[in-house]
Amino acid sequence: MRLRRWHRLGIILTIVCAIGLFYYVYTRDDELGEDVYYRQTNECRVAERRGLPAEKCYREVERERARVVREKTQQATAVTAGAIVLAWLAAFLGIGLYRWVMAGAPNALRGEKRESETGAKRDSDPKGDGDAKRDIGDKRRRRERIEPKI
Repeated sequence: MRLRRWHRLGIILTIVCAIGLFYYVYTRDDELGEDVYYRQTNECRVAERRGLPAEKCYREVERERARVVREKTQQATAVTAGAIVLAWLAAFLGIGLYRWVMAGAPNALRGEKRESETGAKRDSDPKGDGDAKRDIGDKRRRRERIEPKI
């Protein structure tokens, strides 16, 4: 499958924003988490200075630290994935809405018949008495390219 320029740009922006959002969500509570970690570690050091066995305390602090890191990683992953899905959904809905608005209603629904349906083909007006304007409108309905007159 060949990607268009807009798809490539969307993928690049998605990757950049995903990395930034993941980093933000992962580190937003870092100061509070680091403070708790240092406080718990300090309690272990105090216990060690008093002559109490502190090995169990350090293992418990590291186990708690690993649990917090795992939870933060899961939360950051979920938030990032949700944001990516919502962003792509919004982009596709926006593009679809834009195309729908730009396309307008088909001519047959407006009650007008296309030239191919009626079988009659209009010739351009050599006299210039107004039929040329109608021809330009017909070209636009048939989606032919109109060259600008400069």
